[in-house]
Amino acid sequence: MVITIEPTLEAYELAYRPYEIVVMRDTLTDDTPCWIACNPEFGPWVCMGQGDSVEEARHDLALCRLDYIQFLLDEGQWVPGPIREYQVTNVEIVPEG
Repeated sequence: MVITIEPTLEAYELAYRPYEIVVMRDTLTDDTPCWIACNPEFGPWVCMGQGDSVEEARHDLALCRLDYIQFLLDEGQWVPGPIREYQVTNVEIVPEG
């Protein structure tokens, strides 16, 4: 069973504020390389996106953030704001060797 949540206008407005975005290169369990994107404002491992490219990971993150914010609104919970109102950060962590 799949539950589909239709985001409200409020969720869209909140989700598209300038949240900080951290992008990291990673590998899947089968050693396939991928990119992971997250918003630190929501805490570790809460709001993350994954993709074969940086753009795919950021797009997946935007969808995840929208769904998560809608969930917080539905539950009457506080929605964290952006760390900064103007900056987006991309960080690539490459293993040594």
